Amino acid sequence: MDASLSSIGASRQSVSGIFSIDLKQHESGMIEAAHELGVPFQTFSAAEIQTLADERELSRSEFVKEKIGVDGVCEAASLLGTKHGELILPKQKQSGVTVAISMERFLS
Repeated sequence: MDASLSSIGASRQSVSGIFSIDLKQHESGMIEAAHELGVPFQTFSAAEIQTLADERELSRSEFVKEKIGVDGVCEAASLLGTKHGELILPKQKQSGVTVAISMERFLS
């Protein structure tokens, strides 16, 4: 995660949450990462994730589709974790972890 944050000029302090699919709600790595960062870990249903994936042009994976029934998780979950978010770092795979980063867009 640190490499992904660094690639967009962000730090751990800018992370507001860890987001994924509800199938991973008990995954220790996700829970530990959220605890270490002092942020919430929130999950979304497959239906919520697929609905957003269908509405937006997000990365798709046949492997993920076959395994859990949705086209992809990390980008959609990242966006669902915001109110008016923008995907600023598409899906990145590093050391067995897949990360996407969204940023809240604030209106001026």
